[in-house]
Amino acid sequence: MRYIAAIRQIVRQKLRDEIVVSVTPEWEDDEIDVHIQQILEEISAHVPYETKETLTTVAATRDISLATVTDLMSVERVEYPVGGDPRGFIPFTTWGTTLTLGGDTKPSIAESAYAYCRKLHAVTNSSSTLGANLEQLLIRGTCASLAAAKAREHINEVNQGGGNVASQMLQWAMNELSIFRADIKKMARQRQANSDQF
Repeated sequence: MRYIAAIRQIVRQKLRDEIVVSVTPEWEDDEIDVHIQQILEEISAHVPYETKETLTTVAATRDISLATVTDLMSVERVEYPVGGDPRGFIPFTTWGTTLTLGGDTKPSIAESAYAYCRKLHAVTNSSSTLGANLEQLLIRGTCASLAAAKAREHINEVNQGGGNVASQMLQWAMNELSIFRADIKKMARQRQANSDQF
């Protein structure tokens, strides 16, 4: 598992933009981070971070706050009461930051309920929600995204490598993005097949 600084460094290495004293890098850290976040959001749209969140009910109401659940995309299932065998999933609705238990369920005391959630992936200075496969996709997608942006900047410019350098770079970047997106869709199909067994 790698954190943001390590991901950034690998991206630089793959794009041959290692930081060397007295040489201005092609990309600033914050520019790389923008592309990392963009690719994380694209990964999350197809293969979100799946987690079980413990919520607390409120006596005499079916409403439970979701305000503390960060980066929430959707709630897929709710288990209440918890600890049953088999697990007891109940109907529910969500609106904004409120989850409402369905049916005749109305807690009489404050107790736990489990929300099985899909969330945005995150990579920070000290944590990551990505497994090894998604980490490799993040690196590939970020490299391609940065290269495409740089190539578009240099279209129709005269440069040392010749007139076709920018267009060739853009072509490479678009091909890499296509591979990245195909791999994400494949992983999403595999995950869907597994979650159908849940």
